[in-house]
Amino acid sequence: MIRQARIGIKVGETDAAVTGLGVVPVLVNLAHEMGFFKNVDALLPPKEWERGYSPSASVFDLMLTPFTGGECLDDLAVLRADHGLERLLHRKVMAPLTARDFLRRIQYGGLDGLAQVRQRQLAYVARRSKQTQATLDCDASLFTSRSRTAQMSYKGERGWMLAFWAELDLVVHEDFRQGSTAPQGDALNFLKDTAAQLHKTVTQIYVRSDSAWHQREVIDYCAEKDYGFAITADKDEAVKAALMLMNESNHAYRIILLRKERRQGDLFEGIYTYGAILTNRELPLAELIAWHRQRCNCENHIKELKHGFSLDSLPSTDFLVNALYFRVQTLGYNLISALKHIKLPQTWRPFTLKTLRFRLFAIPALVVRHARGLWLKINRAHPYLPVLKPLLT
Repeated sequence: MIRQARIGIKVGETDAAVTGLGVVPVLVNLAHEMGFFKNVDALLPPKEWERGYSPSASVFDLMLTPFTGGECLDDLAVLRADHGLERLLHRKVMAPLTARDFLRRIQYGGLDGLAQVRQRQLAYVARRSKQTQATLDCDASLFTSRSRTAQMSYKGERGWMLAFWAELDLVVHEDFRQGSTAPQGDALNFLKDTAAQLHKTVTQIYVRSDSAWHQREVIDYCAEKDYGFAITADKDEAVKAALMLMNESNHAYRIILLRKERRQGDLFEGIYTYGAILTNRELPLAELIAWHRQRCNCENHIKELKHGFSLDSLPSTDFLVNALYFRVQTLGYNLISALKHIKLPQTWRPFTLKTLRFRLFAIPALVVRHARGLWLKINRAHPYLPVLKPLLT
């Protein structure tokens, strides 16, 4: 029987360039392939002096924090002390104070620039994957903020409206808003802004949403633009409202009524609850319901942003700094999605950042210089070396 014995060790120190982040060259090279560094430097506000960290290096370091398991800006100090990572990047990771100064410096121009960088990310992944269809899953969520001036939700949190490209698992657009703003607020403009982010190679757009977008102007706009849509009306009273909405519209729509037995009977409402799906698609009934319910995967994307990318707690008391930080992390989210869709085997696409970090990112390696080159020495017995090695060569 194998038992665990007590471990007696002696601790020594070394100056060897050892890192637990052997996958970093893969992420850097993919970002270069996408034009990420060039785009960030071109689109973000320039520095007054040509010294220190470039905008692209600063943004990449902020993205690197959740990639490596960090949860806040202070964790940059740990990455900064990694000698092996320094040798791989040919520079030190920026300090936490430098990161805060960078976010405060770029301000509103930074928000616009980062949005344009993300738009170019979407175009690159769409071209590489030859994807001409975009299903937009839109939902609102709350993210904890420490700002004293925030207009809070009833939970004391700030809100975001998010749109995901379902086929490619990409963040298309986000709107940082006060937590007191209703999810249905300004829905039509958000939809227009989201569609405008897509590359011209996208020829068909579909929209899926919950009852927050159950609005006449939204569904009429979808019909006018020939967007296929399915929108929920998930309360009993909302079913009546859906019928009223159809009567007021100039377009012909299809409404699917759903009946579900209550988990607990209601003395006044009966044993059933009713819902509806409002759509303009002509799919078979079961197929349409299944397709509409796939929008629930949007919740998993939001969960990944909150917990995988550590956005469940935002870093600043400043509204704009939080908005910038959030947008930076959506770029990181899209970089990981690009890695899964373009570089990794198809079976790896469902994996979360946590799984990727455990299996692939946190591979210990020795970084050495030899024969005028940089070598990454990895244990040949590592089970996922056959996956990592082709990405590095």
